[in-house]
Amino acid sequence: MINQLRLPQQQTLTRTAIDSYVCLAVGLLALSFAPIFVRLSAGELSPLGIIFNRFWMATIVLGILHEIPDSNQSQSDLEKQVKNGKTVILLLLLGTFFSLGLILWAWSLTQTTIAKSTIMSSLTPGFTALGWWLIWGKRPDKRFLIGMGVTMVGVMSLGVSDFCLDSGNIEGDAIALLSAVLFSAYPLILEQLQKELNSKTILMWCCLMGTVFIFSILLITGERLFPVSWNGWLGVISLALLCQVLGLVLIAECMKQLSAVFVSVSYLFLPVLSSIYGWVFFAESLSFYNWLGFALVLLGIYVAKKSQTIVKTVDG
Repeated sequence: MINQLRLPQQQTLTRTAIDSYVCLAVGLLALSFAPIFVRLSAGELSPLGIIFNRFWMATIVLGILHEIPDSNQSQSDLEKQVKNGKTVILLLLLGTFFSLGLILWAWSLTQTTIAKSTIMSSLTPGFTALGWWLIWGKRPDKRFLIGMGVTMVGVMSLGVSDFCLDSGNIEGDAIALLSAVLFSAYPLILEQLQKELNSKTILMWCCLMGTVFIFSILLITGERLFPVSWNGWLGVISLALLCQVLGLVLIAECMKQLSAVFVSVSYLFLPVLSSIYGWVFFAESLSFYNWLGFALVLLGIYVAKKSQTIVKTVDG
């Protein structure tokens, strides 16, 4: 009788875990198309202009979705939660860090090589794990740290050949490193906000603050705000709907079950997909180091997945 009672619970847990992994995989797949969409708009808009359009369009879509309440959450409860002081501060921090991270990342691409920017971005999970431990008091286990380390080395391998050919400059490297630090805070803050708000609400406020912040900068710099061709509009609309809305909402949903540090490590699969797209769509060559990096990233994520650290604890 006891075994009969346990079986449905085990099936539910397994189904929930599968749903979380599916959300993570589809979310990463959606985000991986970002470089292609950026290329469609890059001839008409600056990096800031592209990010601005990505944010304001996503804000509108998420605002519409926000008006559709979840079945287990009333609108009055939602309004009450947003007025909570701690929640407001976390929302401000999330929007600020995410926006600044994107701005600095775009800036770093004009100051250093893509290879170095890729290598710096691979350090993000390390900063996330450090913050997870120092700020929230949660320490990753040894198996997870090994998997994370292997994955980070794999991403570094993707840019090592270009890294050896071009020294870049230290200012650009520092900017790329700072963007990695800012991006590392995103899953940590998101994990805390999910205790109070649903994913759509969190991302709507994040995009709204990013829109206002970047719009202010564009007014000062005098750069173009909107695309002028169908290709340009196709790029920013796809970036907003597929990457910002679908991709980030699905990843936020998976974080109801998966920990912030595991999701951060999984993000390192994005450079792998981007490199493959470059090979398929733009005839970009792949070196031995690229293929080695792909294998190491997959191995590292697999090892990390076997760790207990990937599961989100009850208290956060």
